[in-house]
Amino acid sequence: MKPIKNRLLLGFHYFLMWIGYFIAARAFFLIYHYPQTKQLVFYEIFHTFYHGLYLDISATGFIAIIPFFLILFSVFLPKKSISIALKAYTYFFVFILTLLLFIDVSIYNAWGIRVDSTIFNYINTPKIMLASISIVQLIFSVALWLLFSILISKLFGYIISKKIEKLQKGTLFEIPLFLVPNCFFNTSNQRRMANHTYQSE
Repeated sequence: MKPIKNRLLLGFHYFLMWIGYFIAARAFFLIYHYPQTKQLVFYEIFHTFYHGLYLDISATGFIAIIPFFLILFSVFLPKKSISIALKAYTYFFVFILTLLLFIDVSIYNAWGIRVDSTIFNYINTPKIMLASISIVQLIFSVALWLLFSILISKLFGYIISKKIEKLQKGTLFEIPLFLVPNCFFNTSNQRRMANHTYQSE
């Protein structure tokens, strides 16, 4: 049972890793815009993280679909191959999501809007978009994006490596044992999201 336990723990820690990323990203946004954040009361800040957690879980569930299958394939594939594929996939999302985070922070700082459907109203006016951000700000933001992405990727890579080291080749009988708890979690997650959406409305 130890091999399947290690696979479940890898999947669990991978999921928590991304939850931590999204919580940290939300905290970064609030800290970056501290003048606006300090006007909020504690309940409003708590409310932001509490309701944001549902979105974090949903986004993490989407990101983790392919990694969970990679972990499942570790039953018969070499650990090195799983490690390379899992890290490459993770690094890709780290760079993309961190880029979106910095775009979100910069746009809110310049226009007071978040990165959502509203942004499409401004895409047809690139001159206005560029005029709102100086060259120095652009270079600084790109440098920060690369720095943060590299540091986060190194941290995630370290966590993945430490967990994958404990993996062992298993048998096909382990596949249902791995799938059942993950299917149960995904179903529960969908129900929570549906209930949260219904209550929000």
